[in-house]
Order: sequence, then C-alpha cells, then structure tokens
Amino acid sequence: MPGRSSKHRLLHYLYGSLTEPDAHRQFVRQLTAAFKSSLVAVQRDAREHKHHPLLHFDSEGNPFEAITKAAAAAPFVNPWFAASAAIKLVRHGTGHDEGLLTPAQLQRTDFYHHVLRPFDVFHSFGILVSVEPEGLNVLSLSRSRSAGHYTERECRLADSLLPHIRNVHALQKQLNASTVLEAASLPHALWLLDRTGAVVFHNEAAERLALRADSGISMAKGRLAAMSSRDRADLAAAIAATNQGTASASPLVVHDQRGSPWAVVEARPVAPHVFQSWLISRPVVTVVSARLLAPSRAHLEGLLVRLYGLTQAEARAAVALHACETIAAAARQLSRHEETLRSQLKAVFAKTEANSQARLLRLLDRLCDS
Repeated sequence: MPGRSSKHRLLHYLYGSLTEPDAHRQFVRQLTAAFKSSLVAVQRDAREHKHHPLLHFDSEGNPFEAITKAAAAAPFVNPWFAASAAIKLVRHGTGHDEGLLTPAQLQRTDFYHHVLRPFDVFHSFGILVSVEPEGLNVLSLSRSRSAGHYTERECRLADSLLPHIRNVHALQKQLNASTVLEAASLPHALWLLDRTGAVVFHNEAAERLALRADSGISMAKGRLAAMSSRDRADLAAAIAATNQGTASASPLVVHDQRGSPWAVVEARPVAPHVFQSWLISRPVVTVVSARLLAPSRAHLEGLLVRLYGLTQAEARAAVALHACETIAAAARQLSRHEETLRSQLKAVFAKTEANSQARLLRLLDRLCDS
C-alpha cells in the first residue's frame, strides 16, 4: 500500500482483521514499526493487578508463546498497574510507564525478573480496549530500555487509534455472540471453547447429555473430559489440535463408563477464515459436538415390547418405519404387504397412544435419545 500514511495502513489492517485470516498479523507488524516496539500483547488487568496474558505477538505478528507461558507460570503482580496505570488508562484510554516507577523500583519486582528481563522489555504502552467484569482488557506494546520512553508523537498516534480499536473489539464481540446464540438454538449437544480449552458456553442439550447416568463426557471445572480412560487422551488431543489450527479433528467414538460405544464427538474450529477474534478476552475458537449413537434395532424393539406391550411383530414394524420413514419403504424392508404393515401400525398407535405416524416417529426419537 505505497503512499499511505502509517495511520492509514494501521487502520486498513485493523479493520481487515475482522475477516482476513492474516490481517491481524499485518496490523501487529505495522503497530510495532510505528511504535518502535518488539512485543504486542492482549492482556487483562485482573483483581489485585495479577498479570493475565491472553496473547503475545512478536514484531513480525507471530504468536510469541514463550513469554505467554512465562507470564502465566505464576500469578505475578504487574507493577505498572499496581502503580496506578489502571487508573490512568480508565481516565485517558491510553498511557505508558513514564513516571509510574523508577528503574530501580521496576528492577526489584518478580515481574521484571521473570517476565520482562528475559525478553529485553523495560518500557510499556497500554491502550484500554474494554472494561469487563473480570478486569481491564488492554492492548499493550513493549520495548527495550535502550529504545527509551514512548514519545508524544506516539501518544498522539495511540489516541487516534483508540476509538477504532474499540470499534473492532465491539464488532468481534457481536460476531462471537452470534456464534453463541446459534449454538443455543441447535438441538444436538454443543460446547463452545476458548483458546485455552475452557468451556465458554454449552447449550441445554449438552447439559442434559453431561448429566445422564451413562454419560461418556464430564464437564468438571469448566473443561470437557471423556469419562472412559481409553478416550480421555484422544479427546484432549482433538480439542488441543483444533484450538491451535484451523482444521477439524477426526470424529471420535466416545465410550460410556461401562466401555460401550456411546456417542460420536467432533471438535472443529469456529467459522474458520470468516472472522477473527484476537482482541476478545475469551473468544470462542472451537465447537465440540456430540451425537449419541443410535441403539441397535433389537434394543429399540425390546424397549417397545417392555414399555408398551407391543408384540415382537408390531415392534419390528414400528422400528422399520422409524428407519425408513415411509410405510412403503418399511414394508419392502420387512418383505410384508403394505396393508399388513398398516394393520400392525394401527395396533402400535393404540398401544403407544401415538395417534399419528409423526407422533410415533417423535416417540421413537425420544427412546433413541434416552
């Protein structure tokens, strides 16, 4: 984009990051160049100013996992936020470290020795993205001691970017919320996970599934796990692989606590290449769905005989109708005349109190789910 100013390039890639997979990396590259910084972070200033990193990027816009892990290894207090940076950000929207701590004060903190010093970071600039119940969400830039404090020119540029960064964050939240609303309305079990694998949302079908006595999935401490030890590692690996990439993992057959096949579980990325949610504190990145395996025909026939007093022939007629959906197809499958099948189904309707074919099929669906 030759001839455009630094701010125009930043805005181009910032708004482009909503729909273009790699635009947020280009934005980070332009941001680090404009602010002469080596590191960009999306972080949260939580209660007691414990540092909670969400994402780190290097100057090329690539994820910087090493510093994220170092910052997450222990709940270090962020000394800048403890020294009134949070108040400054809430009041002004942007701010940097000058005047908050002396170099000696910063160097005496655990945060400096474990998080900043190993990555040659000494100065930081914050842009307040949003105020959430969990704390302040901040986009921060960092650079070395030799680069010096951030300048007035850089402060003015940050102030001009502030409303646009908040706009993009608000749009990302709306797009993320639409994913949750869609999941809530679907009939099969769905869990929505953030990039750490924690459950952000689950629909009613998922809750019912997890509470079943024979459930093959648990949701302890906000995370999904297979109940059977034979499936636990595979499910965890499928979720982790999907969180890190854009490809769906292969569907898994999860077993119940007795070791019987119970459900097909699939982890897949949320709308890959449709929208990016890198500014949100807990974006939904993975959808896990579960579909119960249908019981065997013999098992379903046995339920009808025990629960409703059907004869074996009547139960076979009902199950064939459930599988084929039309009387003609069910008659062919059973090698019976259609009139014979209709006569048997009338008896099924009377005994089950299902007054129509549609009601009978819904009853059989419920028996499959139970």
